[in-house]
Amino acid sequence: MIYTKPLHGSRSNAQLKPDKIARFYYHITRESDWGEEITLNPIGGNNGNRAFDEPKNARTCVAPSIENCLCAIVYGDADPYYIYRTKEKVIAYWPYQVEDATLTRERWIINPQSFILVGTLEIGKFVESREIDRQFSLNDSCGSYEDVPHQREVLKAWKSALKTNKCGGLKI
Repeated sequence: MIYTKPLHGSRSNAQLKPDKIARFYYHITRESDWGEEITLNPIGGNNGNRAFDEPKNARTCVAPSIENCLCAIVYGDADPYYIYRTKEKVIAYWPYQVEDATLTRERWIINPQSFILVGTLEIGKFVESREIDRQFSLNDSCGSYEDVPHQREVLKAWKSALKTNKCGGLKI
């Protein structure tokens, strides 16, 4: 079911602004039983990695790169993280009232969408060492609970670590 009735101070999905370009999007999860391909149905409310004050629109939160996804999540101690990508290029929608969306480049997919498993990432060793490339402290409070200036450093370090494969745990 797709959420269509706006809540107080919110917009219905029909009022969301679509991105102009169809592209592949990524979604990261710790769910191990999704398999090689899954259709994700948008979920409403404040489930998963959403802040309590974010809109409750039914959606699947995605980003155009792995590092943008990593910058948007809160890290836990369960490894590996599973990296999914949309099976086809899709049009996603611009979020609203999501404080870090300009940095994470978060978009919303508001219809059921097929995703394929493209890899895994083990970040536990980084949580334990609290460091990637000596550029920032990685701990269980990083990701979307951090302030935006700190997230810029997190994003920069993830880009560097993934580009040079210094994280070592990435398997694609």
